[in-house]
Amino acid sequence: MKLRLFLILVLLYQSSIAFSEVITVTSNADAGVGTLKEALTKAAANGVVEKDYIHFNLPGNTEADRTILLQTELPRVSSNLVIDGSSQPGSGLGISTAKIIIKPNRYIYKPRNWTTAAFYLFQVSNVEIYGFYFTGFYNLLSPYGVYSGTKPSGIFAIASNDITIGAPGKINIFSSNEIGLHIALSDDELYYQPLAKGVKVQSNWVGLTPEGTNNGSNLIESGMVISSDGGIIGGSNIDHGNIFVANGLSNGGKDNVVENNKFGIDAHGNISNVARVGCSGEGLTFRNNIASSFYVEFSYLKNFAVMGNKDLIFSGNVTADFSMYYCENGKFGTDADEDKNTIRIRNGAIGSTGGKNIEIRKNSIHCSYPAYAFNDSRSAIPLIQVLINTDTEYSGTATPNSDVYIYNDNTDCNVCSPVEFYAKLKADPSGNWKITGDFSNNKFVSNATLINSSSEYTQPRVLSARGGYPHLTVNPSCGLNNGSIKLLNLIHVLKVEWFNTRDEKVGEGIEISGLGPGRYYAKAYNGKCFVRYNEVDLINSKPIINDQNLIVSQPGCGTNNGSIKGISAWATDGSMVSVKWLDNNNNVVGTGSTNISGLAPGKYTLNVETARNCGDSYGPIILTNQTGPNIDQSTADIQSSSCNVATGSIKNIQVTGSGTLTYRWKNAAGQQVGNAAELINMSAGQYTLEVKDVSACPALVSSPITIPEINGITINTANKLIDKATCNTGNGRITGITVSGATSYQWLDAGGTVVASTLNLTGMPAGKYRLVASNSVCNKTSEELTIELAQSTRNYTTTKISTPATCGLDNGKIEAIFTNDQPGSCFWKNNAGTIVGNSRILENQGAGAYDLYAIDDLGCERFLQQYSIGNLAGASINRGVERILNDECGLGSGQIIAPGLSGGQLPYFYEWKDAGGRVLASGATLDGIKAGVYQLTIGDALVCSRQTISYTVNDESRILPAPVVNNLKICAAGDALIQVLQPVNGKYLLYTGGGSLVDQNNTGTFKVNVKESQSFSVVLRQGNCESLASSCRITIENDGISKLANALSPNNDGVNDEWLLPGMQNYPEATVAIYNRYGHKVFETTGYRTPFNGRRNGNELPIGTYYYIIDLKRGCGLQKGSLTIVR
Repeated sequence: MKLRLFLILVLLYQSSIAFSEVITVTSNADAGVGTLKEALTKAAANGVVEKDYIHFNLPGNTEADRTILLQTELPRVSSNLVIDGSSQPGSGLGISTAKIIIKPNRYIYKPRNWTTAAFYLFQVSNVEIYGFYFTGFYNLLSPYGVYSGTKPSGIFAIASNDITIGAPGKINIFSSNEIGLHIALSDDELYYQPLAKGVKVQSNWVGLTPEGTNNGSNLIESGMVISSDGGIIGGSNIDHGNIFVANGLSNGGKDNVVENNKFGIDAHGNISNVARVGCSGEGLTFRNNIASSFYVEFSYLKNFAVMGNKDLIFSGNVTADFSMYYCENGKFGTDADEDKNTIRIRNGAIGSTGGKNIEIRKNSIHCSYPAYAFNDSRSAIPLIQVLINTDTEYSGTATPNSDVYIYNDNTDCNVCSPVEFYAKLKADPSGNWKITGDFSNNKFVSNATLINSSSEYTQPRVLSARGGYPHLTVNPSCGLNNGSIKLLNLIHVLKVEWFNTRDEKVGEGIEISGLGPGRYYAKAYNGKCFVRYNEVDLINSKPIINDQNLIVSQPGCGTNNGSIKGISAWATDGSMVSVKWLDNNNNVVGTGSTNISGLAPGKYTLNVETARNCGDSYGPIILTNQTGPNIDQSTADIQSSSCNVATGSIKNIQVTGSGTLTYRWKNAAGQQVGNAAELINMSAGQYTLEVKDVSACPALVSSPITIPEINGITINTANKLIDKATCNTGNGRITGITVSGATSYQWLDAGGTVVASTLNLTGMPAGKYRLVASNSVCNKTSEELTIELAQSTRNYTTTKISTPATCGLDNGKIEAIFTNDQPGSCFWKNNAGTIVGNSRILENQGAGAYDLYAIDDLGCERFLQQYSIGNLAGASINRGVERILNDECGLGSGQIIAPGLSGGQLPYFYEWKDAGGRVLASGATLDGIKAGVYQLTIGDALVCSRQTISYTVNDESRILPAPVVNNLKICAAGDALIQVLQPVNGKYLLYTGGGSLVDQNNTGTFKVNVKESQSFSVVLRQGNCESLASSCRITIENDGISKLANALSPNNDGVNDEWLLPGMQNYPEATVAIYNRYGHKVFETTGYRTPFNGRRNGNELPIGTYYYIIDLKRGCGLQKGSLTIVR
């Protein structure tokens, strides 16, 4: 039975053995021996106890050789598995380190479920994936065979933990996929699973080609969607960061870290596009990321920190760099310089809606209005108000005890922003704060932070009032100067100035009155910072009556069918007007419209009035009863026209009508060419006659009448094509004109000079041109045609951040920042006209002026701006004040006082190092040093100004004063206390009289056990210096007490019959007691006048061991021991 059980256990153990294996993929086929599909199947069969590895060794090194084209889905990935595409021999794809391409055959690949991916991780753990280029996973065939409804990804994971995607030198590329990496909560089988844990995503490219450039498929690329707890996206090193140029990153969960990633920047560092980032959850750290321009949305996010991130360019394409919706307990920057965020955006930099406890500490925000906007009436934030902002004082009030952060805007942006941190101070208990100094070159902006909540910045702002309008206007009326403008909602504004369109100041204050018609704008100031409020138009409020399109139809045939139409009336300020029609008896015959009909013969007047009681009238208009006209063109006499000579005519048309007849001859274009009964001296063409009499009947129009042409030429420019000239060069052209009847052509410029003799005009600069077409008897000239100069509409407005040269070196820098459009390229020229830089950042230049040029979207060179680099001189070093104090006794009491500094750039710099290069201090004095060689690097804030000076500190030895100790007497052998009187700092050493070391300490107090009188010596040591020895004698007043016999033989032989205690006569008050082994007292005496003789009450005590206690009664303690009786 036992043997059978043993065999069963052995079989069970063998069946549980897991195999660790390196499985190599040698074929890029969809299925079969050596394929990836077979490798995944083998790894799953090996079990999950030991880690398996899938490596690649595909033959060939072309892109096709390393492409796995999936016809069907791969098996799902098993746990404890490393899939390493970077193991493929040979170089990476493009400039990347990815080596294996995986993409679906879009005409065949049909997944089992709606959710599909190249690698599908389902309820697994400990999986690593490296070195793949995932592409084409978008809009795939569904399980039902239609291109609709699928949710494909490069990698998909659900209910899985400890997942690693990419690493430095082993990147993955996700390009042209619906979602690159998707770590999800639900799929077709599982719903709302726990968030993944242990996710690490590093060094991957999203939306890039293997060449490191934008793949252009941003509309279909959703980047990464990662739901995780404790996930790391990027990492602490720069090479851990992922690069996103697609639609960015969506991340949710708890305690995730997004660090050192790049958004909207390709692998070459070029600006690509704005990549969106969306985060939610709790405990997010968003740190040290770089973006072309951040587009980050935080939703329902708690306990998060945003630190050390940096915008590279200005952008006006997004609402804000960082938008928060119902977020809590967030931090943007800290008081540490390395944690500040650098934000460049023309719109709001940071915005919070429905949030609370948002801290905005040290950051650098450029040209942003507003820099921080808080929109939530349910939560309070600290308050701050600037009361004085002059060249000598900047002060105001804030929430009591709050921290006030003051920034200086050192840019030339047209709006002040918190660019450069200047100072931090605390509002007093009453809320007051203040700094003074020379602020003539400063533009200050500030905000306040209390505990964990920050105010908005003190940028002057003009806001809309409750009704939605920022201002209230009253237009001037009837030509008077009685208009006014009032701003309704101002914050952080100390002064308002008003100007007209000629930039002439017309007044000050929130409200300005006494204005006439015109356009006005305001500047709202806080110190030297101001915001320009939009131009406001004031219009003269009076009625305007326009009769340009007046049509009067006379009543006819005895009916009241007369009408007056086509008059228009309005108020100049756009307000409503009231209109009414009066007859010749001032009776109202119509209201509400300038058109009126159904009129009888008579006189009619139109009255118009504005809401401000300005009125005007039109008329009277007289209507009389009339009959209609008639045209008979059967007798028309038509004369043909010669080419280039208007000799044609139309005569002898019979016309009748009531009253005076009105004639209008029109050509085929509808233009009036005559107003008489006969049309003469006309060119060839088609004409119509329109006749109107004074009756209410409509005008009568003839049928078209044609004047033929003799030997004519026609020029048709309806389909002309005109290409503009570019960059002031001769590359414009005019084509598409058709001509009939001509045998030669000439093109004339605006000066009449012949510039071409072909039908098509090419290679011409911008200008005006006419085509002359000719034959033997005729020539025709086209209308004037204009070749325009193509001019770029791009706005390459710039601001700059400049770094001066230092110490006369070529180390200055100018960073041009394009605040609107970005040019394709730009370059710099120095004063000599030499090109010295080919990007927006000009570096390593000396002091001087430099011109910035751009190549616009038409390829033309354009001068933009001249900027200058200044020079900063370093501090002067005065070595006359330096001092060296040597060390004493090796105690580290040496000191070096540095040379003096003057001028230069604060703060001054000191760095002390020892001979081993270890940094010791950073002040003007180096204290507490031992003998040795020391290096001082000294200068100011400019590194180039610094010098290194070597100093040598020596050691000076001396003999220390001898310690003072007294001789001691003790009553008996035992412990004694030796004490140095008035001890000093140092180490005291205690020696025996023979020179042996007994003890050492820093107190000078020693406890020694003395069995007989003896001498000691004490030495003081400080560092490597010592004193002379001081002697101390310890005397035991009765040495005999310490030399007692431990045996007694009371046999009356006169030898050792009594237990003698030498010197006991000196202690008459001492007591001696002896006990047997049972603790019974067998002897006791005071003074020990009668020695113990081994008897009790005259009887001999048994032989054996007894125990004594002696009390000398002198504070010496009890003397204890054993005594043996022998006989």
